[in-house]
Amino acid sequence: MKKQIPLTILIAVIMLTALTSFASNNNKNMDYTPIQFSVWPGVKNWPGAKNVGGVKFGVPWAYTIDDIDKYKVNGVEFAIISQTKAINGLQAAMVTFNTKKVDGVQLAFANMLGSSINALQIACCNYNENNFSGVQLAVGNINSKNSSGAQLGLLNYQGKNSSGLQLGLANNSKDFSGSQIGLLNLNYNKNSLAFQFGLINYMENGFLPIFPFFNFSIRVIPEYK
Repeated sequence: MKKQIPLTILIAVIMLTALTSFASNNNKNMDYTPIQFSVWPGVKNWPGAKNVGGVKFGVPWAYTIDDIDKYKVNGVEFAIISQTKAINGLQAAMVTFNTKKVDGVQLAFANMLGSSINALQIACCNYNENNFSGVQLAVGNINSKNSSGAQLGLLNYQGKNSSGLQLGLANNSKDFSGSQIGLLNLNYNKNSLAFQFGLINYMENGFLPIFPFFNFSIRVIPEYK
């Protein structure tokens, strides 16, 4: 009897999420379904509604086309592989990739090639191409550009136009302003406003380029005519 209680609670939560999201989003101008099954790219989802206001299952592959304004999931998605472009809620899969807009939580073995992600990402590897904000928890976290938030992992990389916190064994950044805490911290931004705390710290505009235990940037003051 006790073993059935967690399953009953999970089913109730999923049903409540589906009904609540469906009730709040369903109207004459939108094409919604409270539950949907997806099989493979190119195979029509069932039911064939454009939007899911509840729960979507990828068995094994969850898929939608690129039009994120018309095709999205509001609620929860479970899949082996997910290529659903737009999620508002929880996306749980072995692998997510090529997501275009996520607001919520991504839980996976690997989150790959995301863009316009505003979420908590939990995985072994997180890799976003553009426009990430939130928190990443993984063995390896990579953001190519335009990111803000926290990276918590063994290996962290922030690319162009990024800011926030890096906490890990090794932190590497190309254009980063914020704090780096780890054994090895690298910051290749000549105009950064950053602080480093670790065994080895390299910063192009630090008070010294390389310094043990800590380093901080020297603010660049522009010349005024």
